Amino acid sequence: MELSISIIISAVSCLCAVLSAWSAYKARTSNASVDDGKAAGTLQTQMGCFKSGIDDLKHQQEKNEERYLELSERLAMAEASVRQAHSRLDGVLKGE
Repeated sequence: MELSISIIISAVSCLCAVLSAWSAYKARTSNASVDDGKAAGTLQTQMGCFKSGIDDLKHQQEKNEERYLELSERLAMAEASVRQAHSRLDGVLKGE
């Protein structure tokens, strides 16, 4: 009789150990999933920031291209005006 009680106690303690190990495993895997989720969320946030920064740079580049074209047009008009003024001066100097 004492042998059967000790066997029952051993079996119950073995079952408790298995259940304890299984619950610890589940707790670790759920924490790992949470950590993986946090890491993925952080990565997506950083990628969003990079995309936003690239979009800002593209917008600034477009503005700079518009300014460059405007300055090129103004320079061409100024060169034409200088040529015209130079030819008028040549005409005035030849008339002297």
